[in-house]
Amino acid sequence: ERGDFRALVNQELVGLEQVTDPEDIELLERLIQRHLEQTGSDRAATILGDWRRALPKFWKVAPKFAASEEGAMTVARRHLESLKSMATT
Repeated sequence: ERGDFRALVNQELVGLEQVTDPEDIELLERLIQRHLEQTGSDRAATILGDWRRALPKFWKVAPKFAASEEGAMTVARRHLESLKSMATT
């Protein structure tokens, strides 16, 4: 939140990218919304309540040695969908 995240991460081991893709933004918001629903988290409610200001503080972080053909966001999206299907059964 202080804006020093990049300086605290070992970028030799992981890649960093701000969340700017519309699909990634939607997925991140859905994940936080789900967290709020499951936990009642005040922090999640605060983030969602001021989403436009909170969004630039989020980063995608992925290990450089574990690159996947699918990509991290595809894997996360598939996981979220599986959680949704579990909740409806």
